[in-house]
Amino acid sequence: MAIVETTTSREAITEVWTDVNNMRRLGQLPGLRPGAGRDLFIVIDVPDHPQRKLHMVMPPFLDEDDVTPARTMMGEAALLVRIPIHPGVARTTPNDMIKTGSTDD
Repeated sequence: MAIVETTTSREAITEVWTDVNNMRRLGQLPGLRPGAGRDLFIVIDVPDHPQRKLHMVMPPFLDEDDVTPARTMMGEAALLVRIPIHPGVARTTPNDMIKTGSTDD
């Protein structure tokens, strides 16, 4: 997990979410090398915004119907949901993080 801050000229909360998604899509997320981060799930929080609401930006599913259904009958544990990423999207690794003087996780 990493926490990164950025600024935007957008005022509407939905436009802020769109800006962050566009940065993810284009591989321009702050704190990562250019081109990285397109496969990340990002939680957006704008604490000072009057319409503050947590929002998650996600990479696209390869096939949105490819979901393992939860099994709760007879005390069975719920299965995990498979989230296939398009094979052309490189996986982000810790090597993609831009090193700073901070040691925060």
